[in-house]
Amino acid sequence: MSRKLADTVTRRRIAAIAGHRGDAATARAYLDDPDPAVRATAIGALVRSGAATGEDLQAALADESPVVR
Repeated sequence: MSRKLADTVTRRRIAAIAGHRGDAATARAYLDDPDPAVRATAIGALVRSGAATGEDLQAALADESPVVR
């Protein structure tokens, strides 16, 4: 596995775990990650934890990547 892919997997894992732990601050920190899969995981984590705001959802719907939308 390349280092770049490993870094992406790690960031996704951190965001996902944050959602399960109710750690909205950590999940929210990944909303503007350069990788769309990480951004999608972050918005999912916020939704899962009940911390997603209307602004978070609007930003996700306006994301350039269909992975996030």
